[in-house]
Amino acid sequence: MVNSENQRAKEGAIIRRQSGAMEKPELGAQRIVSGMVKEALALAQAQEMSSIAFCDKAGAKGWNWEAFRHHLGMGVPKDMAKAAECYRKGAEKGAVFAQRYLGLFYLKGDGVDQDYVEAVKWLRLAGNQGDAKAQIALGDCYFYGQGVSPDVGEACGWYQKAAKQGDLQSQENARACLLILGGQIFEAEKPTQAYSFYKSASERSNEKGMQYLKALMNGMTAAEIAEGELRYREDKENPEVNQK
Repeated sequence: MVNSENQRAKEGAIIRRQSGAMEKPELGAQRIVSGMVKEALALAQAQEMSSIAFCDKAGAKGWNWEAFRHHLGMGVPKDMAKAAECYRKGAEKGAVFAQRYLGLFYLKGDGVDQDYVEAVKWLRLAGNQGDAKAQIALGDCYFYGQGVSPDVGEACGWYQKAAKQGDLQSQENARACLLILGGQIFEAEKPTQAYSFYKSASERSNEKGMQYLKALMNGMTAAEIAEGELRYREDKENPEVNQK
């Protein structure tokens, strides 16, 4: 009895540790970067160089360090504008990490004036280098039409790129996009099938799917909506069957 209780306690401890790790996935990275920044500053001081001069000499990696200092307030007051300036210098030298953060800064208006077009520019550069978080953000830009024309197909492509790297939310986003694309194909000729696609997307807590479903229902008769609901239930019960 005691052994089983001890075992359950150990399992509970493992689950709590895993849960904590998932809630704050970047803490480990921040600690590593923090150590890198301290190392860089120590090296700069040993060589009697300012941190800016060190960054110029160290290149993209140096500017990443300096940006992180101001971004997180490590050894200096937190200053998002200075962080953005440093990320820009690193991004211009091709640093994918800096490109992603500069894009996110423009997306949110952190340290810079909010500019979706600039956000897309830098996120695309980072995404093309394989950065999953940039790919997710770029997918969102295409999905919601921020800085680009709305394009569910293009959004789906970027979500799929991130999903291939193991991002679970991107997998869900990509599935929702595919359902919406399916709905768009059938909307004119088979509204009941489109209804099934859009409702499946909306059930994934997909805002766009809900919008398409509401717009479709506005042009459907009560009989068509009832038929669409029936088709949706059939598709849900038999997901392996090709929808025709």
